[in-house]
Amino acid sequence: LFPYTTLFRSIQIIPSGEYYDYDAKYLRDDTKYLCPCPLPEEQQRELAVLALKAFQVLGGRGWGRVDLMLDR
Repeated sequence: LFPYTTLFRSIQIIPSGEYYDYDAKYLRDDTKYLCPCPLPEEQQRELAVLALKAFQVLGGRGWGRVDLMLDR
């Protein structure tokens, strides 16, 4: 999609509570970060393409981050 594009691996975030909020990110020590994310490779590729397209549509330049949330 883009020349010279570097993608980082997906991360699955599992908060111990219901939400990934400020406390889960900065204060708690029981939030789990799974990297690489345990999604199948094909699904990770599809999500990477989606993230790159979102970056392009929004006019992103240089570097950026796209967060995606999946239903269970």
